[in-house]
Amino acid sequence: MKTSIIAIVASVLFSIGNVFASTGSNIYKNVTIDKQSGTQETITYKGENEKHLTPLKRYFDINDQSGNTVERVISKWNETSNKWENEAKYIYLYNPDNQVMAIAYTKWKKSSEQWENNTAYTVYERNPEDNSLSINYVKIDNSIPTNSFVTQR
Repeated sequence: MKTSIIAIVASVLFSIGNVFASTGSNIYKNVTIDKQSGTQETITYKGENEKHLTPLKRYFDINDQSGNTVERVISKWNETSNKWENEAKYIYLYNPDNQVMAIAYTKWKKSSEQWENNTAYTVYERNPEDNSLSINYVKIDNSIPTNSFVTQR
């Protein structure tokens, strides 16, 4: 499973690299870590020879005391308005062993400038007896007051 994910990520990065290589642009990133607040901001840029850099994406992470990312907001640079626009938000839930139990994904609704009501969850269920992992996908409409995401063992 990890090998598949690594292979997919590597091929995506290779593809992105090829696109920018053909235009003469390179991808750069700047990472700012604030250990006191537990936040990390990563901004990617495109440019040539570290000059004429244009922002592309911003990844703003909030980490827990164990260093696990508990929330990530991804924003895209709008060259017309010269400001960051939200795209997506991920919320990560961990078990006591610091393994990801669930990931919530919510898109940004540009027209209303707020997060959409629909949240997609990826839930990881680990069986310690045979060390197996099952993955379930759930969509929840957050606008329904009785809709809650509860797990029970």
